[in-house]
Amino acid sequence: FSRRCHAQEALFELFRSNMEELYRSTWGWDREEKHAEMFADESRHIVVEQGKRVVGFAHLRFVYDEEDGEAAVPSRWVWG
Repeated sequence: FSRRCHAQEALFELFRSNMEELYRSTWGWDREEKHAEMFADESRHIVVEQGKRVVGFAHLRFVYDEEDGEAAVPSRWVWG
């Protein structure tokens, strides 16, 4: 469990350091919302480590998306 917490912390810090400025200038930055999204039960991560340091990751989510009241369709979200 402690490795999982450490990995989550490292992934989120890597995401934040690379994306917070872009989010602030476009969609707005909500740390708690982004953290909850990144580590939701349906989220999966492929993590790249160099030694014990996280140097990259891909974030995957398989969800059902709805737009403008249309039927929900299976979707996959991938961030890398």
